[in-house]
Amino acid sequence: MKKILAFVAIIMLFISGCQPVQPPPPPVNGTKNPQLSQLALVIGNSQYEYSQLANPINDATDIANFLKKIGFEVTLKTDLNQIAMGEAIRRFTARMSQNPGVGLFYFAGHGAQVDGHNYLLPIDNNKIGDKHDLQSYAVDVDNVLARMEEARSHLNLIILDACRDDPFSGARSRTLGRGLARMETSGGTIIAFATDKGNTADDRSVNGRNGLFTSHLLSAIEKTYQKQQRIDDMFMQVRNAVKRESGGEQIPWYSASLETPFCFRHRTGIDRCSRIEQSPSDDNSHSPTPTARYTDNRDGTITDNRTRLIWLKNANCFGEQYWKTAIQSVANLAHGQCDLQDGSRAGKWRLPTKEEWETMVDKNYIDSNNYSQPTLSNAAGTGPWKKGDPFYQVQPVYYWSGTRTVGSTNNVWYVDMSSGDVNFNANRLTGYVWPVRGGH
Repeated sequence: MKKILAFVAIIMLFISGCQPVQPPPPPVNGTKNPQLSQLALVIGNSQYEYSQLANPINDATDIANFLKKIGFEVTLKTDLNQIAMGEAIRRFTARMSQNPGVGLFYFAGHGAQVDGHNYLLPIDNNKIGDKHDLQSYAVDVDNVLARMEEARSHLNLIILDACRDDPFSGARSRTLGRGLARMETSGGTIIAFATDKGNTADDRSVNGRNGLFTSHLLSAIEKTYQKQQRIDDMFMQVRNAVKRESGGEQIPWYSASLETPFCFRHRTGIDRCSRIEQSPSDDNSHSPTPTARYTDNRDGTITDNRTRLIWLKNANCFGEQYWKTAIQSVANLAHGQCDLQDGSRAGKWRLPTKEEWETMVDKNYIDSNNYSQPTLSNAAGTGPWKKGDPFYQVQPVYYWSGTRTVGSTNNVWYVDMSSGDVNFNANRLTGYVWPVRGGH
């Protein structure tokens, strides 16, 4: 009989597919079932001895409140010194070991990295002056991860909105890395960072209450919970939303090593994770579609994957202009103009340099019969450009560069898009305008 029951249990696990963690049945003996718990430790540090922050306590409070709503047992801690942070983490991981299931650690505040190791800063950060102080007086994220993995939970989540700028006073921070470093994960773990390696995250957002990353995390986690979407889809939503609002200056990333799909347990009893359903009206419709050469970001911009430059998709929004007028038009370009929906602000766009034009054009695809097509490759970089692939309104005409020739205030480089030649000419009065950002 025992063998039959064991066999049935194995079959049930096999067919469960992408089932989220379900509440355990009521224990028959009146004791608490130790399995399949949802535990969270949420920390927000604002009142630093040096460089106080406005929103981490709001961030932590809002995250904690929502996690409680969806069934997590949450410990919320704010403005912790080093000793208190260490003790909170020890207590949290001890509870995880006693109640295996889902463990979530969230931190908002200052963070830094040195020699590829990431550290979370307690509020008593005046002790930290160099990398040796950081190792002694901050919290090593590797240690947090190791403690969580030792608990042998079904899933470990680490979410760090901890790349805020200026965490140390004066010149003492010069030996410390800017932002946080990427981390690798083992089976059943996700680590999410507010921005890419070596960069810092904004402590402000449009909503005025939260940091930029957490403001979009709150929206995405609620949508993910209600629609039973997979958690990796959730982090993609956050990445795209933060990228749009910051104009590409802050791009979150995450590292995942899930062995099976995961979605948050839902009170309605939905038992399968659903995929994101794209629609033109959904915020998720801006998720990028990758290609070999270009990525259409679906927000009015195109990323060149070879150079990492971001080009305006509407390549002829400004038409033909004098060079000085073109410089000003591009400098004033912002979200809402030229089909842009990427959150970029005035001052973020510019004319391409001479060198950037040379990397953009592809003379392999010159239309030598009548020069009626621009000298560009298609989206995959494998054939001649055609209308709408991936740009539109590109003309086989002259486009301005932002680069003057050496030793002259009159000569400006431009590209002849019909031939792919990059030239300069002091007598050229007007040219077409194609904005770009990123790069130098």
